[in-house]
Amino acid sequence: MDDKFVPDNNYWGEIPKCSLLQPKEVLVFDFGSEVYVWHGKEVTLAQRKIAFQLAKHLWNGTFDYENCDINPLDPGECNPLIPRKGQGRPDWALFGRLTEHNETILFKEKFLDWTELKRENEKNPRELAQHKEDPRADVKPYDVTRMVSMPQTTAGTILDGVNVGRGYGLVEGHDRRQFEITSVSVDVWHILEFDYSRLPKQSIGQFHEGDAYVVKWKFMVSTADPGSFNFAPRLFILSSSSGDFAATEFVYPARAPSVVSSMPFLQEDLYSVPQSGTACRRQL
Repeated sequence: MDDKFVPDNNYWGEIPKCSLLQPKEVLVFDFGSEVYVWHGKEVTLAQRKIAFQLAKHLWNGTFDYENCDINPLDPGECNPLIPRKGQGRPDWALFGRLTEHNETILFKEKFLDWTELKRENEKNPRELAQHKEDPRADVKPYDVTRMVSMPQTTAGTILDGVNVGRGYGLVEGHDRRQFEITSVSVDVWHILEFDYSRLPKQSIGQFHEGDAYVVKWKFMVSTADPGSFNFAPRLFILSSSSGDFAATEFVYPARAPSVVSSMPFLQEDLYSVPQSGTACRRQL
């Protein structure tokens, strides 16, 4: 106003509101790290030039935030190199020049009540007619199930001719008999360049890209007849060091062919299976 800055005492140190922005006004907003020159659409060219020169003088001049509770150049006070008082704004600060109806998102979010949505009763009949005729007004999202083919069969893994499915629950064999997969134990080793370590139970299932692991999974496959409740379990040891799994069936070593038994191993063998060499080294 009259070639000089006139502070607005109503909004000095407060969050600005949209009522400040009038078509005949020229305003300079100083947010510390951001300085904006805003002018309405009815402002003359001479007023715009004067406002720009004054804003540049403010931008290159001295600043003093020692009396402020928060330094706007460093609100979190994380950088001791940013002073509260100095000459000229930092190189990373922002100086913007805006006109009415051409404001940036960064500027709009500084206002308490900025909104670009009009209520239905505020729209004129011409806008309502254009809204109805615009085919984009009825845009609906496409059905993603038509874009991606859904698998018809349940994912499974074949190990030594045995379909273990997802590693648990019931699976169906080639003869359509039901098999039940039961996990006995899972052990994981993390392979380093010159060493390896066994992962604790709470870390099993957490793998990192670029690292090598050895996974040992002991599981049991059993068949069941709901009528007689007979079963014939099989115990497997699953191991992997390169992404490809190999399953080895464990058979009780003391079992003789003359011994009639439906159990290929004893119950205590589930807890005393010999640990084979599982450590390996992979070049990363």
